[in-house]
Amino acid sequence: MQRDGVFVPFFGHLACTTRSVAMLALRTDALIVPVCCVWNTNRYRILVGEPVEAVRSASYSKKNILDTTALYTAEIEKFIRDYPGQWIWIHRRWKTRPSGEPSLY
Repeated sequence: MQRDGVFVPFFGHLACTTRSVAMLALRTDALIVPVCCVWNTNRYRILVGEPVEAVRSASYSKKNILDTTALYTAEIEKFIRDYPGQWIWIHRRWKTRPSGEPSLY
């Protein structure tokens, strides 16, 4: 685990991803609802994905955080695959790498 994130798959590479969403869902029993905005002709459309339930084992653990983060990140990836021309990321998404992994840049 990185200082404030966990490494989960994102487009075939491990990406350091905030664990805050998973921690909030685990602590509050809230569902994670993936949402994105897409441009459609001359207006925006808001798309709402299937709610993601936090992964729970017998005890609150780092694995719960990792598994939940991986699940909702996969949902975000689905949106991007459906609308690749509308994906914008303003920083180098794969800059932070797991220990021992080579740079992708």
